[in-house]
Amino acid sequence: MNKSNKILRIIDSLDEYVIAVGIALITFMVTVQIPLRFFDMPLIWSEELARYLFVWITLIGIGYGVKKQIHVRMEFFFHFLPKKLQDILSIILNFIAIFSFLYIVPSSFSFAVSQTNILSAALQMPMFFLIIFVPISMVLVVIRLLIETVQLIKRFYAELRGENI
Repeated sequence: MNKSNKILRIIDSLDEYVIAVGIALITFMVTVQIPLRFFDMPLIWSEELARYLFVWITLIGIGYGVKKQIHVRMEFFFHFLPKKLQDILSIILNFIAIFSFLYIVPSSFSFAVSQTNILSAALQMPMFFLIIFVPISMVLVVIRLLIETVQLIKRFYAELRGENI
């Protein structure tokens, strides 16, 4: 098994696990909160934690969307292009996306570090733990896009040489 496949399997497991656990925790907390409010014993922190979990699974879901190729794009026009041009365009767009996501990482990391002393209202948790998921998710997306781009380039050159993939 090559290195890129090993990295991809780890990322696959990580993002799917984080998303599934996050959704399960949100569901559990909101479900428990309903009867507790009825008995006038609300959990003050559960709504804030559910909101943070929602943000985290959304950010992690960006990479998952890249893996499943479910992000919105202009498919209608794309499919009218010849196959080779589609591949070239996909490679170019992936590089643009990679550089865009990489551009976000340093400033989002700096911002997360600057929020270390600011605490959330109910959990009294440093905001760093909410905001750090932005650069983490951007790096995971870049890794996914790099692996996808390498696969696209290999397929493109294999097709140019007339090899079956």
